[in-house]
Amino acid sequence: MSKQTTDGRSRSGPAARPTRRKVLAAGAGAFGYATLQAEPIRAAIPALAAYQAEGSGWTPRLLTPAQGELLATLCDHILPRTDTPGALDAGVHEFIDLELSLAGGDDQLAALGGLDWIDRRATSLHGSPFLSLGNEQQLDLLREISDEHEDHEPELVAGAAFFSDLKRRTLFAFYTSKTGRTEALGLPDRVRVERFRGCQHEPGESHV
Repeated sequence: MSKQTTDGRSRSGPAARPTRRKVLAAGAGAFGYATLQAEPIRAAIPALAAYQAEGSGWTPRLLTPAQGELLATLCDHILPRTDTPGALDAGVHEFIDLELSLAGGDDQLAALGGLDWIDRRATSLHGSPFLSLGNEQQLDLLREISDEHEDHEPELVAGAAFFSDLKRRTLFAFYTSKTGRTEALGLPDRVRVERFRGCQHEPGESHV
């Protein structure tokens, strides 16, 4: 059975491919994100490459193991594997954790607070933390804080801000990774992507 992303797209199957291809082509430009040129992110790119080259299992630098698992699950929902690699294939969660470990205290507190918000929201709605929920319950929670909505209820604003920021971080990490460049965008390995144009998706089409 195919799974769906946070905007209702199927994770697999022929019907998913045209939308997925379009998103992959345009998604690299899906964020006008001022902090993409920030020093922590620049430092994280070669640092993660060296870290992964060691060949050891992932140990979060900033997050606890439970927070790392939650982050990985959120990134997987944002950019799941379909006919092309997804966030987990590119180690996006590892990059984000490493980048945040090099960032300032405000960014760290915002990320940790956002992860905590996700678990508190899940517990409020379903009586269990996010990772204990079924796939559809997880997606329903994320859809209500997705930026495809023009406005959010006051109790959702903090979660929506965190999730929007996480999506930008996920897209940046994926499309600057070797997996994202070569297997998703089809660029030669020697091309390094550091800047992107604004989003070019068609009217009415939203990203995850």
